[in-house]
Amino acid sequence: MSRPEGIVYEPPQCGSGSGTDQREDQIGAAGVDLVVEQLVRGELGIPPFQKEVLIKGEWVEGPTVRPLISAPQGARKFFMPRPGRKRSPPAPRP
Repeated sequence: MSRPEGIVYEPPQCGSGSGTDQREDQIGAAGVDLVVEQLVRGELGIPPFQKEVLIKGEWVEGPTVRPLISAPQGARKFFMPRPGRKRSPPAPRP
């Protein structure tokens, strides 16, 4: 598999790209917290049930993504309904 010339992925943690900061430091801290909780409770081995912890990422702006351009004032938004569903367009805003 090859990539087109001029396309490079650089995570935002490297300092110059746009993208999602996964917050690896917080993920690691949450993992340590889980292990410490098990030790404090005296639990050994694999837990009987799965526990999930979510650390939400954060969008990081950078020069690798074009700026968002707003629609002109008064522009109408069009949409395509899903097949088999009939929906009326949204009411115009005052």
